[in-house]
Amino acid sequence: MKQFLILMIVLLSFACLQIDVDEKTEVTQQEKEEIRRIWENSGDSTNVAPFGFYDLLQQPSLQTMINAGRIKWVRLGNLDLPDCQAFAQWFVDRGVEVLGIFENSYIKKYYDDPSFDITGAFSWVVSKNPGVKHWSIGNETEVFIWWPDEKGNKIYMTPTQYMPVFKKVFFYARENHPELTLMNAPTLGTNNGGVKLGKHIALGLGDLSHGIVSQEDVEIYNLRYSRTPGYYRLRIVCFNFYSYESDATDGFSFQRGKLSPQIRVWVTETGVEDWKKHLEYVRLIYPKMINMFGAEKIFWYTFSQYGFYDRADESNRLDHSLRSNLAPISLDPKHKGGYPEWSPLARVLLKIDD
Repeated sequence: MKQFLILMIVLLSFACLQIDVDEKTEVTQQEKEEIRRIWENSGDSTNVAPFGFYDLLQQPSLQTMINAGRIKWVRLGNLDLPDCQAFAQWFVDRGVEVLGIFENSYIKKYYDDPSFDITGAFSWVVSKNPGVKHWSIGNETEVFIWWPDEKGNKIYMTPTQYMPVFKKVFFYARENHPELTLMNAPTLGTNNGGVKLGKHIALGLGDLSHGIVSQEDVEIYNLRYSRTPGYYRLRIVCFNFYSYESDATDGFSFQRGKLSPQIRVWVTETGVEDWKKHLEYVRLIYPKMINMFGAEKIFWYTFSQYGFYDRADESNRLDHSLRSNLAPISLDPKHKGGYPEWSPLARVLLKIDD
């Protein structure tokens, strides 16, 4: 019964992620220029989902966006896998910066077994991705749906459990990979995402944003450069943001105020599923994140996620993708496949209809 109640609470939370933005697939020339300027001011950034063979299907469309200057940063996971490492290098070779995710599976393994060499695992993943200079240590580590265990679903990692693991990898990287920029695992972008971020701040992110290291941390992690002012300063804090109701926006903005004024803020996932709302989301919600959070980069979710939709209702495009239907076939006969399409947002960014 308890597990059922927890599941219902989470499902309700996901149901409340969005409030409406206007449906709008046609915009004026002035609005097109505004959307392009906002996209550029937020870093020309997007998430790209690596799916093995699917990477090859995405590359021609990604190249189009890169050539147009509309993708300058991408966020990639699964960089412990050879195919995904090759995909990351493909971006690097084209001058695109990559934000890599050090996967939750390593964090979980270390939490379950402290004898696991998590710093060695981090160095190994980094060595396989020499062109990737920015890393987040995990992603949404508090979301229980990622990692069910034999007792059923439960919260994967509380902030109290996560922060010591983050510190171990962060301090190690600062001393052994000083060329890298590390950031926290972005918190879930729901209404209470700011609360989760606040707990991470209270447990260490706040002090690290000011370059403050406690004597306890010096002793626990055997820090070599604790006498060098600011050596362990956290330079970027990140979080995901999908719920733009006022309490969520105010919550993240409030937590931002607890960090150093010099901290840089990256929103590592955001977006809206309905294609008809993509344009207004960027035009109206992106400026709020820039103005209220000081967001330096905003990563759209996502470039392409297969993008299948129901053949019976082609007008109702529930798809985050900028480029849809890249997979040649769908295993579900009611879904379309093999008819690539640019979303209304991508069409504006690429000036297809100008």
